[in-house]
Amino acid sequence: MPRADWRQMQQYLVTLPLEGVLAVFNSIIDPILQQLKTLSIANRNLSKARYILLPRLMSGEVVV
Repeated sequence: MPRADWRQMQQYLVTLPLEGVLAVFNSIIDPILQQLKTLSIANRNLSKARYILLPRLMSGEVVV
């Protein structure tokens, strides 16, 4: 797998957006990233609950 040569990478110019454009972009993206984080945590918690409850459900210990 090829790796980046950092000395060569430092030679490339990177164009940065204007501060106003960056602010608008962040105002749109920040809520989306927050929702992704929240949903990821919820998914992890639901997965843990499934692994705890599924064996109990299958054994009849928990009845729905």
